[in-house]
Amino acid sequence: MSLILQLKELVALTEMVFQQEQSKMAALARREADLRDLIGQVTSHGRTNSALATEDIAASALRNERWQIWAEQRKVALNRELARVLAMEDAQKTPLAAAFGKHHAMLELLKTVQSAGKKSGH
Repeated sequence: MSLILQLKELVALTEMVFQQEQSKMAALARREADLRDLIGQVTSHGRTNSALATEDIAASALRNERWQIWAEQRKVALNRELARVLAMEDAQKTPLAAAFGKHHAMLELLKTVQSAGKKSGH
């Protein structure tokens, strides 16, 4: 097998690895966006819920207090999960950058070898 064919196979392989790492990062970014959306929903629903007025002030106050407790607990859990996802995103940057670098290096090597081959007449 010629050097150029071997390099083309390596380029294809490094591209697959790079795409796999990109896919992992995209999944984490989607999860982050979903969590931020859920946090926003809990926060905005709490404002809407507390704005509702009923005739029974004591029952309403009790419901509102229970809602606030649940909403705060939910936000704490969602923020904890968000922190975990952000840490995973940060950790994913290293393999993503490495995969990008390897793929880019293989592309450049292939171009160099092809260019050298053209100059030497092969």
